[in-house]
Amino acid sequence: MYRIDGYDEAIIGVAYDHPVNEQRLIYDKAKLLELIMARDKVSYTDASEWVEYNIEGSFSNTSYPILVRLGPSVEDLFD
Repeated sequence: MYRIDGYDEAIIGVAYDHPVNEQRLIYDKAKLLELIMARDKVSYTDASEWVEYNIEGSFSNTSYPILVRLGPSVEDLFD
């Protein structure tokens, strides 16, 4: 199970990935961005670009963390 060092506050759970028989950490992407903006004193855009390049873009293995956006329910999305 891979962990994004320094951002444990953004962990919201663990998922079990059956095809690879491994657990994966789940991070709240908004909280992760908030932590980066506070730590590095950067804008939302800069923090988003950093996450896209350094976290989302660097993980090609299925055991890497899952980033989720918490928000409206599925029903709200299709109303």
